Amino acid sequence: IRDSSLVQALNEAERAALRYGPAKLLARKSAATVDSTPDVGLLRGSRGTPFSRTASEFRPEDRTEVGTEAMCAVRADDVIHFGVSGKAEGTAIMEIISGVAEAGESKVFKPSFMPRIGSNSSVKDFVHGGSKTLLASFGGSVAKLELGEARAQVGDLSLSVPPLAQVLIEVNEAVINAEGIGRTHMHASWSGLGQPLVQHTEKKISALLPPLPSEGGVTVQIGDMGQTSLSYDGKIDSLALGNRLLDEDTMHGPILQLASMLNLEEVLAKILNVARVVRNILRSEGINEPKDVIPSERLARFIARCLKEIGTDGKHRADPEPSSLEKVLLGLVQEVIEAKGLDVTKVTRVLWDFLPQEAARFVKDHTAEVDFAIKWFDSVLRPTEAFQGPDPTLMEEPRPSWRYCRELQEVVPSASRLYEVANLPGKLSHDFENKLCNAGPYLTTKQVEYILRRCDMSDLSRRRFQFLLGLKQRVEKVGGGYGGPAFMPQGMAVGFFLATAIRGSFAVTDGSGSSKPAPSRVVTGTSTTLGVGGGSFGMRLPSRLAEVFQEQKAIAQELQQLQAYQQQLVEEASELLGLQETPEATRRGKPSHPRRSRRALAMQAQGRSYQNVTCILDCLAPGDQSSAAKAAINANACLAAKQEEVIFSSHRGTLTRQQIGQSLPLVDFQLGCSLLGPMEVAVLLQSGLAAVPQGRQVQQNQRMLLELLVSQPPLFQRGVFYELSNNGSARVLSNHLLALLDLKQDAVHPGARLDVADLLTTALGIQLPRRADFMAGGSHASNSYILFVHRAATKILEECTPYVALKHWVQEEEVPSVTSLGPPGELVPAVENTLRAAEHAIRDADAAGASWLRERGPIWTDGVLSTSSGPPGESSSRKGATALYEIAFARCRAALKAHGDCFGIPWFKAFWVRNYDSLTVVSVLRNAQQNVDRTRCWIDAQVRYATKCDSYGGVSETYDKLWSTDSRCEACLVDCLIEILFFENSDRERYRNDSLMHLAIEEPPGHYNFTVVSAMGVITEGAAGTEMSDTYTRLLELRGVPVVRANTRTLHSVDYNAEEIQRAVQEHVRTPWGWVGYSQGCANAFRAEALMLQGTPEQQQLLNSFRCRQLLFSAANGSAHATCGAWKLLRALIDGERFFKRFQATMTASTQLLGLNLLQNVLCSRVGSAFFGSVQSMTHEGARRMWRDSQHCCRVPSTSIIGVIEEHTLPECLQMLSRVLIEQMEYSKHQDTQVAPEDAVAHPVGVLNANQELLKRLDMKSAIQRTHHWSPLKEEVSSVQTQKDMELAVFDSPKDRHIFPWLEVNARFGVIEHVTISSSTTLRAPRG
Repeated sequence: IRDSSLVQALNEAERAALRYGPAKLLARKSAATVDSTPDVGLLRGSRGTPFSRTASEFRPEDRTEVGTEAMCAVRADDVIHFGVSGKAEGTAIMEIISGVAEAGESKVFKPSFMPRIGSNSSVKDFVHGGSKTLLASFGGSVAKLELGEARAQVGDLSLSVPPLAQVLIEVNEAVINAEGIGRTHMHASWSGLGQPLVQHTEKKISALLPPLPSEGGVTVQIGDMGQTSLSYDGKIDSLALGNRLLDEDTMHGPILQLASMLNLEEVLAKILNVARVVRNILRSEGINEPKDVIPSERLARFIARCLKEIGTDGKHRADPEPSSLEKVLLGLVQEVIEAKGLDVTKVTRVLWDFLPQEAARFVKDHTAEVDFAIKWFDSVLRPTEAFQGPDPTLMEEPRPSWRYCRELQEVVPSASRLYEVANLPGKLSHDFENKLCNAGPYLTTKQVEYILRRCDMSDLSRRRFQFLLGLKQRVEKVGGGYGGPAFMPQGMAVGFFLATAIRGSFAVTDGSGSSKPAPSRVVTGTSTTLGVGGGSFGMRLPSRLAEVFQEQKAIAQELQQLQAYQQQLVEEASELLGLQETPEATRRGKPSHPRRSRRALAMQAQGRSYQNVTCILDCLAPGDQSSAAKAAINANACLAAKQEEVIFSSHRGTLTRQQIGQSLPLVDFQLGCSLLGPMEVAVLLQSGLAAVPQGRQVQQNQRMLLELLVSQPPLFQRGVFYELSNNGSARVLSNHLLALLDLKQDAVHPGARLDVADLLTTALGIQLPRRADFMAGGSHASNSYILFVHRAATKILEECTPYVALKHWVQEEEVPSVTSLGPPGELVPAVENTLRAAEHAIRDADAAGASWLRERGPIWTDGVLSTSSGPPGESSSRKGATALYEIAFARCRAALKAHGDCFGIPWFKAFWVRNYDSLTVVSVLRNAQQNVDRTRCWIDAQVRYATKCDSYGGVSETYDKLWSTDSRCEACLVDCLIEILFFENSDRERYRNDSLMHLAIEEPPGHYNFTVVSAMGVITEGAAGTEMSDTYTRLLELRGVPVVRANTRTLHSVDYNAEEIQRAVQEHVRTPWGWVGYSQGCANAFRAEALMLQGTPEQQQLLNSFRCRQLLFSAANGSAHATCGAWKLLRALIDGERFFKRFQATMTASTQLLGLNLLQNVLCSRVGSAFFGSVQSMTHEGARRMWRDSQHCCRVPSTSIIGVIEEHTLPECLQMLSRVLIEQMEYSKHQDTQVAPEDAVAHPVGVLNANQELLKRLDMKSAIQRTHHWSPLKEEVSSVQTQKDMELAVFDSPKDRHIFPWLEVNARFGVIEHVTISSSTTLRAPRG
């Protein structure tokens, strides 16, 4: 293995240890070398050549790079060699099954009868869906291996495993079809595995590593898209293994010996000692969970002990009394918690004064670097500048599809038009069918499925859509999981269909079956022209091609002295692509190579001519339909080959917009010819960028995707980058650009590699930076590469509006907006009379209730909670008021049935809100009386510690009599709940005078014909989550309402989670339903609702039984945490880059590249993309775009819980978040630790449009409650619940109030139907 990252990492670690390690290390090495024979002084150089410098010359003060490299056991250019011997025996079973799957027929063939996948003869069948089912099965195969000695060597190190190991591989299942889709399930077991031995060939020393399990087994499962899972048969106790490593000499001794071979013994010994110190501190302080270190005092003591005990033996016993360092650190920790950041001066003084001598010396030697690091942490912990709130200038921004409506109508049918035509009888018109075929790659999978089911089209178009559906489904599987070692085979799975899809893209036919030229794009270093043969799009193509060829000829003449070298590159590139002879050689009369491939002969037979063969499109695209793109890619590869030897460029030309060339206006909406849409190309590119390792197959896939990208029109190109951005996140796009601009191409011959920065700069018309320009010696060495890439990403996204318009136009149906309730004179008389009767019934009930309150008098009287007080009988006035309210409920149900837009009527909305808040109090009241969960403990803590308003005259601690069900004690408890539940004093005063609240009218028992779809927050386990599980269990028992947990995932984008919610509805819901969203789950649910409402008619049918929404601490309008966090994250990356640039003078280029590549791998990984995409969706800008482009259901009421924290309701683990949020908001002074009450409403606040007016009308906003953002959670946060939290019972708040009042108020007003137990079908748990 050449150019291995492992070799590079080991070499750089050794270099660092030799360069920065103690002087005695070099002295000891020097002395040992001087005492030996003179021949030992001939040390090997970096290229394996000896040099004559003696070891005594390597003084500590003269640590040259050559000397350091010579003393390393592993050198930068070393190659890893593997060798293993043995014998194998077994049984291989292979069965080929062909035919139509539904027919169930199968026939066994010999392997030689399997057709070549992707051959020229099968292109048409693949493109148009004509291939038959073909399945190869290897199940039942068994292999027995008896291994000899296995050896691996790199540099001076040799690793060997003794022979006689027995390996048994059993294939339980292994199938693959003709399209490369398959799965594998196998089990591998071993026995007789020996103890590994490591030897240093130069020093003649060896070490036996800790023994591996001599017997064991693993189960390997590989999915259809390369996802791999490994499960060890036994159990591994990682904690016990770590303790053994620290305590037992037999464990860490051999590892230290190995470290000594790499000159890392002292470094590793210190690391192990630090681990022992930390373990001792954790054990002695009783720190087992995060909650044990959350209190500031505990955190300060932990940090103080770590600083003071570094260098001890890990057995130190600390003084129980706080030390002076502990007191200083306590002040620093409290400043951080109070959102004041780090005091850089104090932290520096602490390090100087309290660190052990050796550590303090390091701080003094690197004062500038330590100071920079402290300032970096301060910038991360300190609040940013405050967010001013939504931008008023963007609130009325129209949907992009409205801006380009006229242009889009001429190019592709809208989603609305598509569904309208699909439902018409008869065949599609020729013109409409052609437009539909052109738009096919831009449609969603569900739309393609709908077209195949509903549209009557030609056989050719149907086969095309069948092929498109297969592509989209396979790419969706790739998007469901990629990146990391678990998906190593995925590149091969992608390669099965990628080349076929690209080949099919350039073999499109029209309805008559004749060939139709595909769009092409000329991309050169000076200009850009788009064209389609025979159309206005390509009028300049022939002349421009001539100019391109003339430019290439001129370049060749200027570089005559390099012709021989260039010819060598061309020949090697030809061999890499399967062409053993170039056309240039043929023209010179050279004889054909005897091993020339059939592919090359076939292309020659077609009369094709090439300038060179560095473009994969030469092999995939028939004819000259993509010759412009081929010429551009070939020219770019030649340019990259010339620059191959240049590591750092000091003079990089910056192309201006005029030099690059203006692309055609994007409003022309040229769609291109690719069968892979922008979404599919983006997913495949992203999976390749996140692949570990990026081997030959992955690099070939990436090369094909890049060539396809630049061969398409600008609209397609912008679309790919928009999809890479995860719906408009510049941070996500810049992460992918960082990896894309430095695309790994080590498996490609240097003469065939691309300069991706130049290629994309020319294609996009936007200057993209090179990383080399920002390294030491580059033209922009003082600037930030990350910042420049981020700016380029922002510019690209600014030009993506036409693509966004096209995407919404073809994928989302425009739903007519529902007008609000008109003046009374415009209503039908019967409806008007029904509304008037309901309003009068509410007034009559309120009047009777007020009379009863006056009759009842004060609640808190002497002895009211004493045991001697007897329960008074229920008065007739109370019964009368209750009866009148029941009549009002019935009249309101009738009014809502007669006129579905009652939710916007002020008196109706006010009465609804009063009922919701009343039912909230009733829910907590019954939980307390029935002693459900820890409700009584929570009430006691709130009564003790909550601030009280002036009108409250109740107790300051609870009594047992308070839980009694007699009317007088119940009235006292209701008054207490009004005080401790509602935040605003005005709400408490209002509800103390509200008879509906004091009557505590319950909903009658019975079951509801209803299903709840639950979408939890940004941190969730999805379908396996446990949030509010006890409440959901009681809900099923008492109301017969099952809960379906959508399988949303932690830190994933809104669109991904919305698809999961939609899938949950489709698969599990069979009754009227509503959704409950928590935090970010509200945005996910709103997005899912919009996707169904604006989706296919089948998706829209899912909303026919949609009834209501419940929002718990909604983050659908964004959070200042995310908005300011995005700013802070970008600045932290830029500052971190500048910090590491300080070491460029002392670091080798390979070390810098290793660190930067590691950062890029993290940023563009699947986890990184999901995280940054999730953060973007929670920003105010991300929320604004979602609200701008979405539509939602009318006549569906939205209730919500909004919280505001106070000192007695603030969890200790959220103190810093709470204070940071306050500092980062200009528009609010209150929050629940995550969102402000102004943002937590159930309607958009960042846009002003018809959908915003609709949702605002449907927002039945209730009173703000005195609670925190994590109120629905209990067991999920047990690891961070401190002793103070337990005393205040901040996590013991009653959970039923989050769900039961929502369902009961909707049932009270007739939105949810009652059913009898005998006829209810909702008692059954949903499937899955």
